[in-house]
Amino acid sequence: MKGWILTLATLGTLTSCAHSPKKSTVLRLGFVVDAQYDTTTCVQAREHYQANRFIKAAVLFDRCERRSLDTLHANSLRSIGRGEEAAALRTTQVLDGRARSEAAEAKLWLEIGRDYRSAGALGKAWEAAQMGLAVNPDRGSIHVLLAQIALDLDLPVTAQTHLDQVPRKESARYLVAESRLLLAQGKPKKALKTIMKVDQRASDSPDVQTMRTQLLLDNGLYKLAAADIEGHLYTTKGNNHRVLLARRVSYLMHLGKRQQAKESWLLLQSMDPGAPLYPLAVPVERGANPF
Repeated sequence: MKGWILTLATLGTLTSCAHSPKKSTVLRLGFVVDAQYDTTTCVQAREHYQANRFIKAAVLFDRCERRSLDTLHANSLRSIGRGEEAAALRTTQVLDGRARSEAAEAKLWLEIGRDYRSAGALGKAWEAAQMGLAVNPDRGSIHVLLAQIALDLDLPVTAQTHLDQVPRKESARYLVAESRLLLAQGKPKKALKTIMKVDQRASDSPDVQTMRTQLLLDNGLYKLAAADIEGHLYTTKGNNHRVLLARRVSYLMHLGKRQQAKESWLLLQSMDPGAPLYPLAVPVERGANPF
């Protein structure tokens, strides 16, 4: 970890925590910060997190010894592809008894499941989600996660079972899962209509982006898919960036731009040849070399 931190130190100046406690409470970026216990490093970590600069945030959170910031720390780790580390951090929160209610514990297990899924550790993701379900069987978001994992494992019947148990079916995550299920059932047009129901405020979330671009491709709307992919390719990070890059290969192949597709494929392979790509949808994302 220390070596990793030193490597990333070139991304920005990292200020140490050696500041004297203050007596007042200050408001920063929507957070009420108890300045008596806060430090410059912790404040900077929050600021980078709020600005979606997750690599810098993770480095600073690593140096900030405030357990109250562990959730933001874990979120940062997941956002930069360190899902298993994020899961370990949240698991510590559970084991330390920091969940003050059943709802809070179920939420932690849900996020642990999402952490593991982002890292491609589907078995661990499933187990974590089941732990959350044991605590709170009626939590719809856990059923949505289990449906997503089932679809990752090509188990559409299991996915349907869990989606049927979701009481509120309007969330972006639910609509993404339902779209994936419809696609798995051979209903790409219905799947595209479903993903288009996502609220405008959530339409640019990474999961929605990747699902929408896949459905545009599956419905033969290659130019629309191209515009969507190129419009988001360089604003997404980590796994979702790789998925969109794989989608670029797909639409370029469909449009007959084979050389450009090959260049994007080689770029994708150079990033991390063994990295899992979720949601898996087209052969190029499964590691098959189309060239």
